[in-house]
Amino acid sequence: MHRNHQFIRNLSSKYLHPISSRIEDYDVVINPGSRLFDKFMTEHGSKRFDFKKEDYSTWKSSWGKDYRLGLFLIKGMLASVLKINCFFFSGTEDMVFSFHTIQYKSLGVQPDFRHLGMAWIPERYRGKEILKAVTDYLGREEQMRSQNMLACNVHWSQNFWKQATGKSDISSCTYYISYYEMPEFQIPKIEDDNGIVVKNVNTKTVSDVLKYDRAIFPFNREIWMKSLFLEGIGRVAYDSNGDVIGIGCLSIYPSGECVISPLYANETKVAQIIFRSILEEISTMNVNIWRFQIRSNDQCRESYEWIEPFLKCPLRRSHLSNLCYSIYAPRYFFDFSKVFVNAHPTNGPC
Repeated sequence: MHRNHQFIRNLSSKYLHPISSRIEDYDVVINPGSRLFDKFMTEHGSKRFDFKKEDYSTWKSSWGKDYRLGLFLIKGMLASVLKINCFFFSGTEDMVFSFHTIQYKSLGVQPDFRHLGMAWIPERYRGKEILKAVTDYLGREEQMRSQNMLACNVHWSQNFWKQATGKSDISSCTYYISYYEMPEFQIPKIEDDNGIVVKNVNTKTVSDVLKYDRAIFPFNREIWMKSLFLEGIGRVAYDSNGDVIGIGCLSIYPSGECVISPLYANETKVAQIIFRSILEEISTMNVNIWRFQIRSNDQCRESYEWIEPFLKCPLRRSHLSNLCYSIYAPRYFFDFSKVFVNAHPTNGPC
């Protein structure tokens, strides 16, 4: 046993390299195969409570050639990762950055845009050296200054965005995040539902979901949204005339994290009726539920307070990110007035 431990320590030290600010010192792999992606999951993906391995396959099949997952490895490490059992590596000594981009094609008059997400740098490597390498690469390969790019950037990545694009405006949208555990919820009675009917999303009703989504987010993501609503707990709400007035979906991850993503509605009462229907189903399920992740924003007036009747505890939230852009301010690209909870910010602004 002692010899094995010594071997692993020697192997790890052999592959430790100083971090560099030069693009030439890294191998960049786009849309990695299963073995390299498994390493990414070991080092980062599996530590995210709102991400699962299958998401990568879903995103690739949803956007095809318009989807790119990129992994930065210190030069010379790629062959080692592919040839040696990745579990010999105890930390993140060779994978130093990840990102993905999704090219969104407009379905209306808005310009196309590319969304940047999944940005991750191991804490031990965060600093000006890796940021320079990443900035240079994305500027050259992803044309961040010459094409319309958007991202929901946390505080640490906003400086990188300014260097990469020359833009520092963060006023288009501010995002917040709240976490509540299951015992903190209650199911209130909502008076006067005005004839609102909520239906489960299935292969027949999913077309209504997609049509409503296009009115709020007029860009191509039908395959992804269809998969999201059919695999999760999806709901669509209709008024007394049969018109769609709201949609909502809850995804449950292996960690026990329940993520509302998205929740769109014409008004607060509709959002509440949709969520009540989801919560009623959750309360009867025999599944591992740890907590709820609920995002809000400053562009929909009731985005934060709508959930208050469902809580036994006070409302709480913390800052998550800001919507950044490279060319066109995106405030009017989307109908934020109906975005009570945005879709996953790593995949798009709302």
